[in-house]
Amino acid sequence: MKHALLLTMLVAAPAPAALAAPEPPYTGVKLDDERRVVVQTPSGQWFVLSGRAMCDDPKLSRDGRTVGYRVLRRIPPSADSIPTTEVAEELRIHAPGRGVRRIVPGGYIRTWGFWSDGRQVALYSGGLHFAGFYVLYDVATGRDLHFAEDPVTSRSPGWVRGLAP
Repeated sequence: MKHALLLTMLVAAPAPAALAAPEPPYTGVKLDDERRVVVQTPSGQWFVLSGRAMCDDPKLSRDGRTVGYRVLRRIPPSADSIPTTEVAEELRIHAPGRGVRRIVPGGYIRTWGFWSDGRQVALYSGGLHFAGFYVLYDVATGRDLHFAEDPVTSRSPGWVRGLAP
């Protein structure tokens, strides 16, 4: 099965000093009431990291230097009476000195996680109702390193078994 990858760097004008999130390490990450990603500094202050995007599943690497989260969009109800559904087609990774990486694996991102102490990101994605696929990406370059498909077995790599539903 072939998969698509769209990887870009987001470049934005710097925020005013009072609003800019500080450089890592961070001590916490969570969603605020507007479903934006906020990070906590060692001093206990919280800063918005994700802008206005509607997000979910924020995670902080073990070393506190890299933050990732899924960016959501809504799919309106369909004629088959499927209700409005939120899906994630994009994973954003904030890594020090690398800006923001957008990883778009070519399917809806069902789950994800940091691997290899935050140097890699593993994704499980696919269609809404079908078997999915697994991709391991290098955070520094954004390149896909490995690919695997369902079903997950005892012979699957650890990064795949770690994401298995």
